[in-house]
Amino acid sequence: MALPTGPVTLTVPTDDIQPPANPPAPTLDVPAGASQKTVGGAEDFVKWWFGLPVAAINRGSTQVIRAYSAPACGECDRLISETEESIRERWSARPAENPAVVILDSIVAQDLATISLVGFAPATDYLDASGAVVETDTAYSVTAAVDVVWTGTQWQVAQVRGVE
Repeated sequence: MALPTGPVTLTVPTDDIQPPANPPAPTLDVPAGASQKTVGGAEDFVKWWFGLPVAAINRGSTQVIRAYSAPACGECDRLISETEESIRERWSARPAENPAVVILDSIVAQDLATISLVGFAPATDYLDASGAVVETDTAYSVTAAVDVVWTGTQWQVAQVRGVE
């Protein structure tokens, strides 16, 4: 099965999209709905996956991110490397929030789903062992297309592409 290539064009305007209130707290546990081979399951999986870095930093391991990322996913590798750097520096992440993700469109074909989304990440402070802020990321939003594949038992991120 070939993965899509190139940019994705959305038909949904993103200018007026606001993050949902009260996104779920980050967890390394896959939500029940995210383990279903359905459009809703793929969407729940992508929302959960985008919250894994904060949970991984606070737990000290990127093992779960790796387990749900395809080996050839370059953007996944970049995310894992940045998360491992935070862990090596012995930082913790505050606030303990998932990025809020708004699903714009979903296309499912056999074992491949492409989820178009806007993700909103809150401002995040990174703390050292003493609790002092060592780095702050400002709040931001990202629009992306995430290709996930069904491995027979679970969804896995195959690639993350920018959306034009």
